[in-house]
This record gives sequence, structure tokens and C-alpha cells, in this order.
Amino acid sequence: MAPRLHHTKSRNGCRMCKKRRVKCDEIHPTCTNCKRHGVSCEYPSKDSPGSRSPPRRRSRAPNPAPSAFAGLNMHPKINVDDIDEEILLDAETRRNLELRLFFWFTSVVIEGFPSAKDEPSTATKNSHIMGMALEYPFLLNSLFSLSALHMDYSSRVPPNSPPPISSIIAREPEPKPIPVPRLPVAPASAHRIYFNIAAKQQREALSNINQENANALWLTTTVLSIQALALCREETRAEEGYSPPMRWLHMMRGICQMAYTIKPIMPIVLKDMVLRQDQELMNWNKYDLDKVGIPDQFLRLLDWEAHPEPDFDPEVKDAYELVVKYMSGVYAGIQSRDDYHLTFRRLLYLDLLASPSFLKFVEEQRPRAIAILANYCAMTAVVDDHWVFQGLAEREVSGLSTLLPQEWQWAIIWPQAMIQAGRSPSTQAVDPGLAR
Repeated sequence: MAPRLHHTKSRNGCRMCKKRRVKCDEIHPTCTNCKRHGVSCEYPSKDSPGSRSPPRRRSRAPNPAPSAFAGLNMHPKINVDDIDEEILLDAETRRNLELRLFFWFTSVVIEGFPSAKDEPSTATKNSHIMGMALEYPFLLNSLFSLSALHMDYSSRVPPNSPPPISSIIAREPEPKPIPVPRLPVAPASAHRIYFNIAAKQQREALSNINQENANALWLTTTVLSIQALALCREETRAEEGYSPPMRWLHMMRGICQMAYTIKPIMPIVLKDMVLRQDQELMNWNKYDLDKVGIPDQFLRLLDWEAHPEPDFDPEVKDAYELVVKYMSGVYAGIQSRDDYHLTFRRLLYLDLLASPSFLKFVEEQRPRAIAILANYCAMTAVVDDHWVFQGLAEREVSGLSTLLPQEWQWAIIWPQAMIQAGRSPSTQAVDPGLAR
């Protein structure tokens, strides 16, 4: 075999030469290589991800959605604008990778979705999701990234390891796990690649939300939000002291903003479909505080006289009360030993109900908002054996407690007790998609 010639990489070469990883002579409109092979020669635009020049500032579309999500979907380790997805892998390797990611998602990961076990129409719903993914690349790539993240997590968890905090919620026996397929690249690398491709494509699509793509965009944001939650454990936030999981909170704000944006466009969206499936919990948000029987530990969080709130007005009051009422409904379900998947969905979908104002209060580290978030995080101990929530309760409650002033330290007692009590007796996960 002839020795491979080395050459200086072309920064502004055509897409085909970059894909083939050969030097491009950059002759316009058709380079010598493309002319010799008789293929189409296309050059990336000057503001494309492959260019080193500063990205051109885009004109803002009339739709306000993009500005609401501008900083919500960045993976911490890679800048979206530094990625040219066409040169990441050769065609054969990428096809092999995506087939394996697709297989893992449909065989394992989708089983861990919040409604995977408790809906008679699950098969139809999952088929609808996959159909949308094949139509909208941003959704498909978000599923690829979720699948890769799950595989990366699975590869680092010892087989047959017990859940860190056992669940009080009844679970079915765990079936024999499906072996994790080997990928042509490291799962962590695949996750970063597809996460950022999906985020970039989603950001571009947000400038044109319409009836056709609204559900796919909302679902993509949800999938990216799930990953942001799972990535909380990967973040190193101890260098400058603890801070709330801002990336996840930003994603939550993005979902809230998107829900408000989509609502006028479509009378029925996936958000409404999800909420209607749990009408009993939704009823908690319709009642007055004195009619829903909020637990004392939650009701004390709303004592405005003992702990005045800055800039207090009806909107601020409603923002806090809505979250506390929702938390009370979730806790009531936990005490009643409701189905595991139902509880998981309730804990995951706090972002569907929390107002942007409440999430802003958390970002500002207002004591009341921090205390409420700590109580919410403590309840995730009951689903700690799910790979998305694993470790969140203990890690975030411990960190949030350091942000509370002395006069608010009482608010952390119940969350700490919730975790320390343990969720015995020990049970195994319902399926590989939940346990791994």
C-alpha cells in the first residue's frame, strides 16, 4: 500500500473534500477534486459552523421564540457553532453509529419514558414519536443524543448494582438486560456531537414555529431538558461554590416559554396530552390553598408574614403557590404509593407548570425559591434508581442548603429527612431503560 500523503488541512475547502478528508485547492465554483470525480462541489457559507470567521448576526424573526431560548441548549463541553456535522464521521461510520443509536433508543431507552408502561396506546404513541423524528432532523438527533448519553451511563454502571436509594413504589421484576452495543466512537463523544447538532437545528427551527413543527419542537426541547437533568451529575460546580443546576433550569424555562408560544398556534399539543393523562394531579392547581390540604412543611414555605418576599405582588404570590400546590399533589401520590411511572412523570414535568417567574427567582437565589426547589429535589429520592434522577436528591439538597441564610435553615430539615429515611424495602428496576 502506498504511503498516505500528509497535507495542510484546508480551512475553507468544499464540503465534499472535507467529507473525504482530502486537501481542497479551493477553486471556485468547482474544485479540481470534485471536477475529476464528477460530483457536485459546494462550499460552506462564510457564516457556517465550518468557517473560522465570526458568526454573522441573524435578523430576528417576528416570532419571539428564538430570543427566549437563545442560551438554553448548549452542551458545556462543545460550542454548537464549532461543529460541521458533515465532517464529523465518514458516511459508513456515521450510518453504523446512527443505526446502533436508533436500535438502543427503540429497544431500551424509550422504555424509560414517563408514560412507557401506564398507557394502553403506548405503542401507537411511540410510533408517532418515531415518525416525527424521521421527519424532523432536530428531533431525531435529540433522540440519538439521549440514546448515546444512556449508553455512556450504562457503560459506567457496574452490572447488577443495587439502586443507591431503594424505592417505596411497587416495581415489576427486572428483565434480563440487553447488552450495550459497541459504537464506532465513544458514547460520550457521540452524545456531545448529536446533542449540539440537535440544539443548533432546533435553534434554527424556532425562528419558524408553525402547526406542522410545533409538537416536534416541543418534544425536542423536552428530550434535551431530560438530558440537561441527567447531566447535572456531570457538572463540576464546586470550584466557586455551589450554584443551582442552571443549565437544567434554563431548559425548564425554555419549555415554559415554548408552551406559551405554541398554545395560540395549536389548540392541542403534546403538553396538553400529557397533562390530561393525570387529571387528578392537575385538579390540585385549580383549588384554593385552604381546600387542598397542603402539608405543613410545604405550607410554611408560603408564610409571607414570617418571611416577607421582595417585590411582593399577586403575580409573585401565584408563581410560588402554583409550584407548592403541584408539589403537594406529587407528595400525596407518593404517600399513596402511586404507580412508579406516574410518579416519575409528575416529578419530571414540574417544568410544564412552573412559571418563568419562579424559575427566575431560583436563578436570583431567593431563599423561598431555593427552599421550594430543595423540597422538590428531595422527593426525587423515590425515583433515584432511574438513571436520569440518580443522585439528584442528595446532591442538590446538600448544595441548595448552603445557599439558604440562617433564618431559612429550617426549610432544609424536611428534605434531608426525606432522603435519610430511605426508600425501603429494596426493589429492582422495572426494565433496562429505567435501571441504567
